[in-house]
Amino acid sequence: MLDAAAAVSWPVAVARLRFEGVPEAGWVLARWAHGQGFGSEGLAAALAWLDHATEHRRSVCLIDPANVASIRVAEKAGFGGAQAVRFRDSQTLLLERVR
Repeated sequence: MLDAAAAVSWPVAVARLRFEGVPEAGWVLARWAHGQGFGSEGLAAALAWLDHATEHRRSVCLIDPANVASIRVAEKAGFGGAQAVRFRDSQTLLLERVR
């Protein structure tokens, strides 16, 4: 599991992100829905569909290092290997899921 304080202080790699053609997971929830498992449930359903309906073996997600709740949702869904990267001029975490 990633420690949010450590994530924020990571050096940011200036990397050329290479995930064109790779499915990217993303989620946004209304404030009232936070902490109720909706993010985990929705992501699990989306990934189940992806695994069944496509031949993609890899998917990624980009998460703000301070967003500890989303990092937990991603890790619970099997995303890992967090890399600190720069995306659109902001520090971001790139997580990957390989099935």
